[in-house]
Parts: sequence; structure tokens; C-alpha cells
Amino acid sequence: MNCKQGDLAIIVKSYAHNEGKIVQCIKFLPDFEYSDGDRSDSWEVDIYLQCGNGILSKIIGDHQLRPIRDQDGEDEMIKLAGKPGFSDAVIHYCNEKYLHNFLFRLQ
Repeated sequence: MNCKQGDLAIIVKSYAHNEGKIVQCIKFLPDFEYSDGDRSDSWEVDIYLQCGNGILSKIIGDHQLRPIRDQDGEDEMIKLAGKPGFSDAVIHYCNEKYLHNFLFRLQ
């Protein structure tokens, strides 16, 4: 396992071009089963990420992450300033766009 609960991590491998994004590992999900049937030790993270299939998810594989820590404890700057994330409006827009594109293909 690369990360620990509470770690900040950088995405180093992504099928949807999320490389370089910073996430916080919230909850460990051992042997998580994805919608395509793949299984992997994974994390629930604090922000929504675009998946390869166009939907947004807060789940990412542990093998896709590298922790950012040089010592134990919370990063001071993140503690002071907070970490940016998607707004609810952005999430709603992205999910609506995905749904519209999906329904359009069914016609």
C-alpha cells in the first residue's frame, strides 16, 4: 500500500489525464470492485475526479497514487489555506453533460 489514511497524494497514473492532481486519502477500500469488473486496493479521496468513461468519482486505485510526505503529520500550508476542489456547480454540469451525451448516443 502506497498511502495511509489522511495522506496528501499526487496522482501519478491516470486513464483520464488526472496526473499531477493532489488528493487527500479519506478512506481505504481494500479489493474495491470497479464497474468494469477490475479489482484493486483503492482510496476514497476528497475531490471528484473525471474517470475514463466520463463520469466523476471519488475512488482511485492506491497504485495510481504517491504520498506527499517527508514526515508524519498534516501539511502546514494545507492546514492553513485549505485545499481547493470542485464546486457542486461544476460537478452537476459535468454529470449533466455526460448524461446528455449518453442519451444522445442511444437515439
